[in-house]
Amino acid sequence: LTGVQRYALEIVRTFDQFITQNPGLFANIKIILLIPGNETDKENFTSIETKHTRLLHGHLWEQIFPV
Repeated sequence: LTGVQRYALEIVRTFDQFITQNPGLFANIKIILLIPGNETDKENFTSIETKHTRLLHGHLWEQIFPV
């Protein structure tokens, strides 16, 4: 993992824990984490669903998709 990827993973893990510990705040909200199609899904989040997408990858993904 790069530093950017590791940081992003830690942020998502922390957010997943927060959602799990506060289910009332997110009762009517479904959170989906989009993952570039060329990446493997190694994480099993409790409250965040993951889906692969074929849109973009690499630096272009990092610069455009989070908007």
